Amino acid sequence: MGLRASSEISDGAGGAHGSGAAHGSGAAHGSGAAHGSGAAHGSGAAHGSGAAHGSGAAHGSGAAHGSGAAHGSGAAHGSGAAHGSGAAHGSGAAHGSGAAHGSGAAHGAEGADDRDGVHDVDGGVDGGVDDEDDEGDGDKMADMNDADDSAAADDADDLVGTPVMYVQSSVSGAAKILVVGPMGVGKTTLIGTVSEIKPLSTEATMTQAGARLDTAVRPSKITTTVALDFGRITLGGELVLYLFGTPGQQRFLPAWKDLARGALGALALVDTRDLEASFDAIGHLEDLDVPFSVAVNAFPDSVLHSEDDLRSALDLLPHTPLVICDAREHKSSVQALISLVSHLIETITEAS
Repeated sequence: MGLRASSEISDGAGGAHGSGAAHGSGAAHGSGAAHGSGAAHGSGAAHGSGAAHGSGAAHGSGAAHGSGAAHGSGAAHGSGAAHGSGAAHGSGAAHGSGAAHGSGAAHGAEGADDRDGVHDVDGGVDGGVDDEDDEGDGDKMADMNDADDSAAADDADDLVGTPVMYVQSSVSGAAKILVVGPMGVGKTTLIGTVSEIKPLSTEATMTQAGARLDTAVRPSKITTTVALDFGRITLGGELVLYLFGTPGQQRFLPAWKDLARGALGALALVDTRDLEASFDAIGHLEDLDVPFSVAVNAFPDSVLHSEDDLRSALDLLPHTPLVICDAREHKSSVQALISLVSHLIETITEAS
């Protein structure tokens, strides 16, 4: 630094870039200052004789790191200058009278930011450190982003095969439909079969405590709905049905009142192997004054009955629709819902 500063800066005795002055007699930004005699980059100056990086100066005889210098008498942080004659950070010094940004200045000629001087070096070091910090922060951010992307990819993998479908723009109407019936009749199965979105299910494992109450449950059934099932289907591209499956146990019948709020109608599923179990569900719909149709879920081992026998056994009104369906088959289950919607349209039309 000393060699570089001396060779590049000092242009003549008694001054930096001129005798007795730089850009003015005896002064650079002040009398007896950098860019002048007794100044930085001149004799008796910083980066010159009698100066910082010169005799009688910082980094020279009588200078900083020398006699009468910085960290010595007449030194930096005192009179007689560090980085220049007439002191750095002292009287007649940088950041003081007779200083850089004042007369007799430290930080030498070419001004306050000490071009070719200490601040350039510091700036370079600081800049390098800042660059390293920025690079480190950038790497950390990149790692975090990679981790987020990886997590998002994992979430996407979990959703592979799950239908994601919004309501079609052609839809002009929507209706809430209940799917009711005794436990084990196929409500959850039917909603899962027809739903165009991933159905919401609240299935819970059956326990011994529940088995004492649900005596009609078949041994093959190990889970049951404890709150509701939910699905959605669009008919004809114009009508959306929001399907709400009710729990089948008797003790959950009071919850039907809440689930029935806003419902346009209900599809009552029936199991011919136990018609009596369906009486309460149908009776409850009549009490709630919810229009409904009946769909007989055809289990493989169920007994076939004529429509008249079924209507008589279930005590259905003549206008109540009765269809046969298989809750496991999409087309069959959709036809059961279409039958209900047609009935609801007729009922509303007659009422109006």
